[in-house]
Amino acid sequence: NFHSVNYKTLLYIKPLKNLGQRICITFQGADIQKFKSIDYGYRFDSKYENLLVKTLRIVDKVFVISNDVKKELLKLGYKGEIISIPNTVDIKKIKNIKIKKIKKTRKCLSLITVARYSEAKKGLDLIEKISKILIKKKINFKWTLVGRNSDNLLKKDFIKKNIKYFKIISQINNNNEVYFPNSKLIKIYKKNDLYVNLARVESFGITIIEAIASGLPVFTFDTKGANEIVKNNINGFILKNYNPRDMAFFIVKKFKQKYFYKKLKNKSVKKYDLEENTKIMIKNYN
Repeated sequence: NFHSVNYKTLLYIKPLKNLGQRICITFQGADIQKFKSIDYGYRFDSKYENLLVKTLRIVDKVFVISNDVKKELLKLGYKGEIISIPNTVDIKKIKNIKIKKIKKTRKCLSLITVARYSEAKKGLDLIEKISKILIKKKINFKWTLVGRNSDNLLKKDFIKKNIKYFKIISQINNNNEVYFPNSKLIKIYKKNDLYVNLARVESFGITIIEAIASGLPVFTFDTKGANEIVKNNINGFILKNYNPRDMAFFIVKKFKQKYFYKKLKNKSVKKYDLEENTKIMIKNYN
């Protein structure tokens, strides 16, 4: 089973088939998706795309982690078996970690975004635009940003000048625990009021699932990956236009309506449970 492919790994598949091996591919995002405005995806290289199309003719089974990934496969003319198994989290682990929640008497909004430092793909360039409006509207907030190389945000003039509104945490590794996310990260999720997803494209959006399982509503744009997970007014809200002003004013509106005092109806995370989806994977392997 190839968990994601690139040009070099595609070259392994034909020799393996010649040796009588059965081959599966789990597509993860850049290996199948294309997003022109930010040049996201390996398929912009015609050499890669041509080899991918040829290779798809000889694989035995394909796993996909989202409907959008499935659509891309069908566009390429793939006619074999496609099994949908999303990325998963250990929901029991997340629910079993308790924190002492501060009572909502203070007028401060705690936001969190978890993403590696990739400005265009993850939409981190919108942080400044959204924050300027929140500041102008006199919203007292603290925005926690967690992820690999996120300390690069500290080089931004706006964040340096307004550091009191931000908390930057570099990647939290999982070297001492079996399953992701690490307990430290789960506690950080649970200390916040709102998860803000700014990504322009996701193959799936595992951090969105982690946030919902931690009891947070998710505010997101109507972008690939996120729009398959977030359900309006159930576990968050989807904003139609990819516009930082819309996001900022929506956050202000919901803050004034005391939306963040309410308990999240997180009914849509069970299908992303690690244990349940592992059973489906084993069944398909057999």
